[in-house]
Amino acid sequence: MLKYRLARNLVALATTGLALWPSAVAATDAVWEQAVAVPGAIDVAGPRSDGKLVVAGSAALFLFDPATGKREDFARGPGGYHDDAGKEAYLAVSTGTHVQSANCDFAPDEIFLLRQHVPFGVSRINVAGDESGPFTNIPGVSLLTGITFDTGGAFDGRLLVTGKSAAGVTSLFGVDCNGGVNVIARSIPSVEGGMAIAPSGFGKFAGALVAADTVSGRVFAIAANGSVASIGKPSVAGGPEVGVETAGFVPPRFFDAGGSVYYADARTGHLMRLTSDALKAAGVNEGYLLVAAERGAPVVTAHCDPACAGAFVIRSPSAVRGEGHFAFVLNAPIEEEPAPTPVATRSQAAFPPALVNFVGLWGIPTAVFVLLIAFLAVVAAQAIRRRAR
Repeated sequence: MLKYRLARNLVALATTGLALWPSAVAATDAVWEQAVAVPGAIDVAGPRSDGKLVVAGSAALFLFDPATGKREDFARGPGGYHDDAGKEAYLAVSTGTHVQSANCDFAPDEIFLLRQHVPFGVSRINVAGDESGPFTNIPGVSLLTGITFDTGGAFDGRLLVTGKSAAGVTSLFGVDCNGGVNVIARSIPSVEGGMAIAPSGFGKFAGALVAADTVSGRVFAIAANGSVASIGKPSVAGGPEVGVETAGFVPPRFFDAGGSVYYADARTGHLMRLTSDALKAAGVNEGYLLVAAERGAPVVTAHCDPACAGAFVIRSPSAVRGEGHFAFVLNAPIEEEPAPTPVATRSQAAFPPALVNFVGLWGIPTAVFVLLIAFLAVVAAQAIRRRAR
């Protein structure tokens, strides 16, 4: 987290009493659990298609399998990742989004990390972890502050990166799958840390990039046209080193399937966890926004439909120093019930089959014959009457 202590304190004093949420206190106060030790833990992303999370440490990457609880080293060979020791090199894992404007696709499960040294930009690590290197450079920045993929489509499926210039101006960039870089917004609030795309049910901010301003403590929504709107200021913000660090959204079926949200603790070097049961008990629903502060990692939830309201999930700060993104993992997916197989049923016939067959075979000829006999009988009767006269 950037340490603009004086400015942050002044902003905190100037905005006292302006917090928009939480507007309510949760019925229970959840607690972060330690999932696994990760040396130098700074961020987590994924899961990959194999269900594993990618965890960034200090100049190192790890894979963590939530199903087994096992951690393994990743991308450690000669072609692996060994950059930016001790720096906040946040990461994102590709889900294979398509970029229409560039007519290309990001390869699923590839890893993209902020490169926090000259030339500043984004590095890429392949799925096997044996190839890494520069993917693209970000012009006009002296620090990179955030990275995530556009999962909603408003930004054309691009990789979104925020960076700060030497003059302190923060900009938002869009990176396509060929490495092309476009400026989406030249001057935005000083957002940093974990950021995410708002889902379709998040009111008027649906599809926008949601990120936290480390100076004011407010959470902002940045649209694809570069416009910026304030969502609110969580009560967890204010004071030195207590800026809002992370914003993320609870995915669909998270509570039906069960799962956990993971978060990096840079102080103790652990990957932390909150279960779906703990979030549900705190009043969280699918599509809700989760926001965490850095120091103590208190967590607030909010939803906007259409107005925004929120509540605490974790009110009491702990020894955790939260960094980077939230990563949501669902348990084994619920098996869909198969569609019922149509069963042939025999309906009761209105007439006996023999009668039906008889009518079909002999009914029409017989009826014609009867009508003909009746006609001849009428003609014969009329002829007899004439003779009788």
